[in-house]
Amino acid sequence: IGWAINGMVYSSFNSCGSDSNLYGYTLSNTRGITFNGCGTEDNQRDGWAVITSDASTTGLTVAVHDVHGLVLNGCYGFLNGVASPSTYANLVGVYTANSREASVTIVGCATEKREVNDPSVITSGASGQINLYEVNCRLDGPVSVSGNVVYSGRPFNFNPTVVGSVSGGAGTYTTRNGRYSITGGILTYTMDVVWTAHTGTGAITITGLPIVATGASMGSAQTTNLDFTTEPSPVIATGSTAISLSENRTGSTPVLTLMKASGRILATGSFPIK
Repeated sequence: IGWAINGMVYSSFNSCGSDSNLYGYTLSNTRGITFNGCGTEDNQRDGWAVITSDASTTGLTVAVHDVHGLVLNGCYGFLNGVASPSTYANLVGVYTANSREASVTIVGCATEKREVNDPSVITSGASGQINLYEVNCRLDGPVSVSGNVVYSGRPFNFNPTVVGSVSGGAGTYTTRNGRYSITGGILTYTMDVVWTAHTGTGAITITGLPIVATGASMGSAQTTNLDFTTEPSPVIATGSTAISLSENRTGSTPVLTLMKASGRILATGSFPIK
């Protein structure tokens, strides 16, 4: 390992390099660490590897076993992941364990990849939430997100799936496009989904968004071939990732729009996630 950093707080690294090692840098049990204009090159695994742990660290409280306040500012990852292209992060890999969290900000960073599918960033929130904030970066490879991750500053695709609230059923999709991004704790989505021969029953529900809403919200929609009294709006409830279509009724409770064998929903909306 080039640099193994454990148990460090409120410190900065300026214009440092770490080349041709197993990892460029590993960080655990840290808070308030900043890298300014640092680089990693030709390492076997991740350029920066962030790993949470509940292992004891002399002189630090248990709370510090999370990794918070890590900033990569103007840093560069070049041809990392030599040992297994597409497996390791050219810039930064964040891996949580033991229900410990990690918060990382990357600002003005850049990468050059070794192979087509080499990821620039990997976030694997198998245990413990990862919050990653990306600002004005030029990343030459894909970003991998899995598990409990809130990734702000970059749009992601999702596959909207139409199901019935009583019987989920299945259908054939001719269009199935979804896109979302997170800014300032607000998730904004757009979707266009067209289906035929659906067997679901009950109210229309659209699944596929990966993050739970922390507050109820309503968006806007245009629909085709659905039965309704007033034009429905997409709504999401607190604690849910699923979207329903709700019709406002004068002087009465809103009514959910029911499934049809074929239809189209073109919708957009936003909701808080923290």
